[in-house]
Amino acid sequence: MLKNRKFIRVAIFLLILLIVGISSGFRYYQLYDWKVNHPSYFVGNTVSLTTLDGYYWLRLAKTYDNLTDKNTPDTYRGYPDYPYTYKLEMNNLLVYLINKTSKLIGNYYYAGVYLVIILSSLFIIPLFLYLSSCGFTSPAIVATLLTTFSYSYLYRTFVGRVDTDCLNLFFPFMMSYLIYLIPRLEGYRRYIASIALGITAYLFMWWYPYPGFLIVYLGVFVLYLIIKKVKFWAILTSSVLFILFANPKYFITGIDNIIYFIFGSKYFAGEAINVNKIAWPNIAEFISETQKQGWQTILLYAAGNKYLGLAGLIGLALFILRLRFDILPLLPILLLGLISFKSGNRFTMYLSPFIFAGLGFLIYFSSEYFVYNGLKVFKKYVKMFTETISTIISIIFVAIAIYFFSGIHYKPTPSVPLNIQQTMIDMRNRFGAAPVVWTWWDFGYAYQDLTNFSTVHDGGIHGKERTYFVGLSLSLPDQMKMRNIISYFDNKGFRMLEKGDLDPKKIVLEATNFTLPVKNRDILVVVSYDMVHKYDGIDFFAKWDFDKKKSDYDDYEKLSCNYDSSTLRCNDVDVDLTQGGWGDEQLSKVYIIDESGILKYYDFNVDGRIIQIVLKNNQVFISYILDDSVFQSNFNQLYFFGKYDAKIFEKVYDNFPIMRVFRVK
Repeated sequence: MLKNRKFIRVAIFLLILLIVGISSGFRYYQLYDWKVNHPSYFVGNTVSLTTLDGYYWLRLAKTYDNLTDKNTPDTYRGYPDYPYTYKLEMNNLLVYLINKTSKLIGNYYYAGVYLVIILSSLFIIPLFLYLSSCGFTSPAIVATLLTTFSYSYLYRTFVGRVDTDCLNLFFPFMMSYLIYLIPRLEGYRRYIASIALGITAYLFMWWYPYPGFLIVYLGVFVLYLIIKKVKFWAILTSSVLFILFANPKYFITGIDNIIYFIFGSKYFAGEAINVNKIAWPNIAEFISETQKQGWQTILLYAAGNKYLGLAGLIGLALFILRLRFDILPLLPILLLGLISFKSGNRFTMYLSPFIFAGLGFLIYFSSEYFVYNGLKVFKKYVKMFTETISTIISIIFVAIAIYFFSGIHYKPTPSVPLNIQQTMIDMRNRFGAAPVVWTWWDFGYAYQDLTNFSTVHDGGIHGKERTYFVGLSLSLPDQMKMRNIISYFDNKGFRMLEKGDLDPKKIVLEATNFTLPVKNRDILVVVSYDMVHKYDGIDFFAKWDFDKKKSDYDDYEKLSCNYDSSTLRCNDVDVDLTQGGWGDEQLSKVYIIDESGILKYYDFNVDGRIIQIVLKNNQVFISYILDDSVFQSNFNQLYFFGKYDAKIFEKVYDNFPIMRVFRVK
């Protein structure tokens, strides 16, 4: 019997090792494929990142060795309010690991990339151990392999995705497994496991500081021990050890964290976010992962196919009935996954393991039924034959599902296009001072890392008042008002809007009519081609109605055009360049623009929409149709035409059609 148990443990260890190797090996192969076949993923010898947040973590990792004071302000973020509100977030495990790994390989970017390749597969260990300890090895195979290659998880842990997602399944599953294990241990082993639970929780908070998790896990832990009839003093001792080694302060702040997550975070908030009775627009309206999706889309993200997802949920319900109370330690992760149906695809990576475990259990349950009813002669060996048959079927099913329904065919692109990355590096070399960038928030972290410029808002400070006024300045048809807004907040800061009862309309009036000069002579207005397809978000903020709490915004409409100096064809329909007809639509104007300026201009002297075509190296680079309100906007005039008021702006960099930069006088 002991030899048999030892053999099973060795077999499980080898199986886990194999699955982890397959998972990490695939991710490493993607990096190898980039190096060999896709040089456009590299800027010089540095790999591009596939998440904007990665630039934030890398910048902090570069700073780590020189930090002496934990209260050091982060001078790159939240201009001009950073001395008061934003500190360098150095107490982070990812930052620490990138910093230490970079010393081994000599490059911060590769350090982050290699860490993700390794760390993103570690969740397989506790998830497999949990399911196999419950007696379900074949569902463990299905759940771990399909999760690691699922679109929902692979998208968040693909090569170049340097972010905290790579361990955000490992820590919760490890805590759940330890909770499952603790009532099955006796004496000092139970308390060692409780200490391990606390240490895991501590590392989790060092990695991803959202202490609301720990409140939920503590409740589940105590409830599970009670259900398993563990003695009162053992429950008390284990709970105290968990809290002590996790750090008690997290449990104190955890309740507020849960309240904010439900009522104040972007995952549940509506179109507006209220700050001091002002209903500011919510950036979540324009972040794809936080937008609410239909159940079919959620299952597509989570399982690769809605019918496969439905089958997995049915199997999960049956699996829960079989596990009974042993599902309880997994409940926090399951609830987080189910939030996807309310808040969008951000949490589908927590749902995928349960859907695939449900599919694995359906295979197991069917095999068990077949052995018990079809192979009656082997009833005595139901467990053994069920495991054998279900494992074989599971391996075949996994191979088919990975090929047809997983994310292995997904090809991520650099989060910052290569030409913009190269332009940022060029800007860093041209500007000796440390300018402030006034532009849209998306590339904020990249500007901070690649150019060493400060920003007004970024991926962690976006939405509400900052993003509203940046959007307003870009959307207005008046460059003087844009300068006034920039100078107003350069002098007064945004922090004032978070204190006291203010009238937003009054603030807008004051800001657009502010006449004092800027305090900082190095504020740069940056407009780049990526902002064209982000203009819906820009105008959403700019056109925000504070009373109705919604926005009636305008946008560019992307076209697919061909131009050969005399003929123009857009969306497979010829444009009449003499009369302005385009299918059933009458155009107002057509502009053909290249690096030198307006190459061709057609004015048809009628009301209608406008087509703007940008050429690069005599080829169509981008093409859009827009109405007059978008055409007159500061953004459109600055970016497409390079038209600026020389009394208030100075053009300091022009790499059109990639980017134009203007200094505020």
